[in-house]
Amino acid sequence: MTTVVSTLRFCHDEPMGDLVATEPALRPIAGPADWRAADLLAEDDWHRSLTEREVAALHDALEHTRRVNPTLDLAPMTAADFPVGTFGETIADLRRRLIDGRGVMAWEAFPAERYDLAEQRAIWWGITPPSRYRRQPVVARRPDR
Repeated sequence: MTTVVSTLRFCHDEPMGDLVATEPALRPIAGPADWRAADLLAEDDWHRSLTEREVAALHDALEHTRRVNPTLDLAPMTAADFPVGTFGETIADLRRRLIDGRGVMAWEAFPAERYDLAEQRAIWWGITPPSRYRRQPVVARRPDR
C-alpha cells in the first residue's frame, strides 16, 4: 500500500511536494511522539507562553506587511513581505519540537485582542509555510468528508 503523507510540510526548511511512503500507513509510534493525554497533563514541555520580545517581533513584521501590502491580501504575500526577525528563533524551536519531540506544541499568550481578524490572519499566514515557501494553502480534511 502506498500512502501519501502531507502533514510534514510545515516541519521542513525546503519546499517539497507530497511525500510518498512505501511502508504501511499504520505502524507503532515510538519515542517522544508516543504520548497519551495523561502524559501531556503531567508535563508542560509541549506548551509555552510567547514572550513580549516574540510578540513585538510579530507586531513589527505585521507593520512591515502593512507598508508593502496595505490591504493585507494573503494571496500575494511571501516571506519577504512578513520578515519574522527574531521570531525566526521561535519558529526554529517549534520545528525542532515538532520533528524531534512530541509532535505537538501550543503557544499561549498571543494578544489576539490587539488585532482585528485580517491582522490575525496575516500574522498566521506570515509564519506558516504557504508564505514562507510560496505554496498554495492545503486544506486538511478527512477522506470521508
